[in-house]
Amino acid sequence: MQTIVIILSILLFTAVGIIVATYLGKFKDSDADGIPDEIEEFVDEKTGEVKEIVKKFTRNKPGRKKKK
Repeated sequence: MQTIVIILSILLFTAVGIIVATYLGKFKDSDADGIPDEIEEFVDEKTGEVKEIVKKFTRNKPGRKKKK
């Protein structure tokens, strides 16, 4: 239980640190939404990769109709 609390605390402090550094101008944020551009690009790339992997493993089975 304490391990989970420690891990979550580290993640929280890291997130707060990134947000504060973004507002202070340490990270580039062109659209001024509070999320650094580097993180947005990383997430966009990974979501694209995940969608490709899911598409590869989910296939249409013959004779079955799509659910509406």
